[in-house]
Amino acid sequence: MAINANAQGRATGEVSADIRKRLDAIAMPPGYRYQFGGSTKNMQESFGYAVSALAMAVIFIYMILASQFKSFLQPLALMTSLPLTLIGVVLALLMFNSALSMFSVIGIVMLMGLVTKNAILLVDFAIRMREQGMARSEALLLAARVRLRPILMTTLAMIFGMVPLAFALTEGSEQRAPMGQAVIGGVITSSLLTPVVVPVVYCYGRPGPVAAPRPLPDRRRRRVPARRSGRGALIKCSNPPSSELGCASRGPVPPVKRIRLCRSSSHRSSHWRIAPAILQ
Repeated sequence: MAINANAQGRATGEVSADIRKRLDAIAMPPGYRYQFGGSTKNMQESFGYAVSALAMAVIFIYMILASQFKSFLQPLALMTSLPLTLIGVVLALLMFNSALSMFSVIGIVMLMGLVTKNAILLVDFAIRMREQGMARSEALLLAARVRLRPILMTTLAMIFGMVPLAFALTEGSEQRAPMGQAVIGGVITSSLLTPVVVPVVYCYGRPGPVAAPRPLPDRRRRRVPARRSGRGALIKCSNPPSSELGCASRGPVPPVKRIRLCRSSSHRSSHWRIAPAILQ
């Protein structure tokens, strides 16, 4: 026997749950059973596919992060931002008085990839600072200050992009509204809690190897050998100067605070001479 009915004023999932409770309370004779069909059956199958897609998304995210960071533990610290999205999803659905539907589950699957980028921005910057010799706690604090602006920019862009969908401003968007509401709630809570939770988990995790700071290139000007003569300095020429130019006066040089070396390229023999420059 088949019973057909339409749901009006309530979500199909809620009506199906109430009918299931009533049928479970009835003691049926042996050989009799009940099953749902139509939209309820399709919704259950869709939920099963969505949960499978969510699990595969989490696995792929972990594999990609492990290959990029070359570690099996650091991706776990990054993925602690994923459960934080569920808090915002539940609060947003309750605030908009929406039910957990197929579109909201699709929004949750989207959030798995969106909220991970906040943790990646923080941890990647902290790792770079640690490679330069900075301590772990200082690197995390600096990463939170520097990466706060990109996190807020991407968060606000996503929120304002989902506002027309979440508030059902277009015609026929009431069915797709839970997806925008779930995305907005999950992005907000993740952006607020990720800069706090992820650094704490990363700080208590196993510290990875830190490379030695890279030596800076020696760009200092090579000194030219000099000898003292009176109160000044006499620069020794690498090539014998010509009689017209002269290398430097052998007489006393007036006292200066700093001596600037100028190179004369006249004739074939290049030499150095003293150019006194009094700096205030």
